[in-house]
Amino acid sequence: DSTITLTGTGPWSFNINTPNGPDAANPHTSLTNTYTYTACDEGNYSVTSITDNGTNCTNNIASNAATLTLIPLPTASWANGDVTFGA
Repeated sequence: DSTITLTGTGPWSFNINTPNGPDAANPHTSLTNTYTYTACDEGNYSVTSITDNGTNCTNNIASNAATLTLIPLPTASWANGDVTFGA
């Protein structure tokens, strides 16, 4: 998970761009100045626009992209005769 810190007067609404294009959940909303985002794919993520709903100000300038590296969980298997357990 990644934490996005928001400034200004909330609540906020914002769009996130993923390695595959705009996030399907756009626009994201937050009532607090921190938002936890769960990414699924490795690559660059960025906030492409944000609206400070307290003052209705919008910033359409893309933020610095964050590179996220996802490392797959290890797997193991155990063979017992003709039966294999695990992945």
